[in-house]
Amino acid sequence: MKKLGFYIGHVNYLPHATLLYKSILENTQLSEECQIYAVTPENLNLTAALMGVHQLKVSIEPGYRAIPYVDKMFAAAAFENICDDEYIWMDVDSYFFKNLEYRKSTEIYANPVDEKNIGDIFGEERSDLWRTLFIHFNLSDIYPFLTTRVTKEKIYPYYNASMVLVNNNKELFQKVKYSIYELMNNESIKRIITSSELHRKYIHQAIFTCAILKLYNKSIKPLPYGANYSLSFHEKTPTPIPYGDVISIKYHNAFEKNGVPNIWKEIFEPVKNNIKETWYY
Repeated sequence: MKKLGFYIGHVNYLPHATLLYKSILENTQLSEECQIYAVTPENLNLTAALMGVHQLKVSIEPGYRAIPYVDKMFAAAAFENICDDEYIWMDVDSYFFKNLEYRKSTEIYANPVDEKNIGDIFGEERSDLWRTLFIHFNLSDIYPFLTTRVTKEKIYPYYNASMVLVNNNKELFQKVKYSIYELMNNESIKRIITSSELHRKYIHQAIFTCAILKLYNKSIKPLPYGANYSLSFHEKTPTPIPYGDVISIKYHNAFEKNGVPNIWKEIFEPVKNNIKETWYY
């Protein structure tokens, strides 16, 4: 049976998990198609008391807990380890408005990043970070460009790790996990993430990108239109998706920055103070 998983890395994200699961039950067929898993860190006494949701504990070694989002990658690896071929991994600060069609026309679905941040502009010289990563993963640099979803920049491949839909489990997140172990001891990588907070924050996603290229190459397609829409970027998007077309959002800190869109006030206004972003790294 297909599985769907998400990570609760801090007690403050329990309300997000409750809201996400409520949206899955009320607005999708995913609870009928998938076993639902909440992954929590062993070092925290967290229980997701959600009827019908399985809980899975993951060990996050102390030396990795302070590196942003690395715990989420390790949680994904633990979840992936109990999956067969088909699974969905997603961020807990998400909400479904409509059913997500589970597509099977390719091996994996993942979206390009919303903005370039630590990515490289297509056609320009590769940065030290990406050169080091491509050498580590033994990747050639012959790939078509991707277009960032918000800023519409042409970049070398760089994928968003906040939702993936997998039809062929090739242990993607296992590869990410063990690559993190290896790369955190690489002198070039240590120098880059020590000197740049932005690189430290997104190194996990760069490693994820290289792993997905290594394992899936030309089998990567974007998620269905309207799925995993970055609400915090809605105001910055030249051609935003109409709210009525949205399948699911990743809301992050959107309600704190921009308030709740009128169309969704009934859903989020009563709980917005409970689903704020918590930076715990």
